[in-house]
Amino acid sequence: MTSTESNGYNGINYRCENSPKREKNVTNTERMYAQNAESVCSRNNNMADVKRSVDSDVTQRSGVRNKTSSIARDLAYDIICHNTGVTTKKVKKINNKYSKTLERTVDQLTEKHQIYLSSAVKKLNATEEDAHTTIDNVANEMFVDKQFNWGRLVTLYAFCGKMAKYLVEKYPKRQSDIVDKIADYTAEYVSDVLSSHIDRYGGWEAFVDFFPEPNRTENTVWRGLIYTVVGLGALATMVAAR
Repeated sequence: MTSTESNGYNGINYRCENSPKREKNVTNTERMYAQNAESVCSRNNNMADVKRSVDSDVTQRSGVRNKTSSIARDLAYDIICHNTGVTTKKVKKINNKYSKTLERTVDQLTEKHQIYLSSAVKKLNATEEDAHTTIDNVANEMFVDKQFNWGRLVTLYAFCGKMAKYLVEKYPKRQSDIVDKIADYTAEYVSDVLSSHIDRYGGWEAFVDFFPEPNRTENTVWRGLIYTVVGLGALATMVAAR
């Protein structure tokens, strides 16, 4: 006897005639759909694994970038305090290997080019109102060729420290507000604009290694400071334009 039955699997209708051949065909069809379903599930699982891996990588890189930016900001507050001697709730000294390295290299640069840095800052004649623009312009000129090195970074921090000291002496009654602003401007530029370059150069650990303690390899220290000449050259360009 022949009867018509409906198979609900994917809405497919077929005729069942109780023949071995037909039952075999039905079995093969069901097996094919089951295999396809397993294949789709496997692909979906693989895609999910890839997505989790990508998300993990993005999260990890984001964490590294956030750490780099955080250190850059801390160093900005530290170096402004170091150069001006003014401490606020925001601007204060920190004590770690990054700050020690930056303070030492900024001091070495400032000592070597004291007259030039001081005269350059004075000639720029910045005010509290245009300090942000002045810092951005000098920083942009330092990195106008898109080339990053540790010496230029040190020069930027040194310049901002000098700028803060100049403005504190110019507006002594507003020194707390001034150091907060200059520290914020410095932190903002290094954190937002230079963090990716810092990461590509090996992060702050590489910065510490590039400027070792003087009792390690003196030649290496001064090799590093040679790179600041390019940064000073950019500052000279800004001063000449005034």
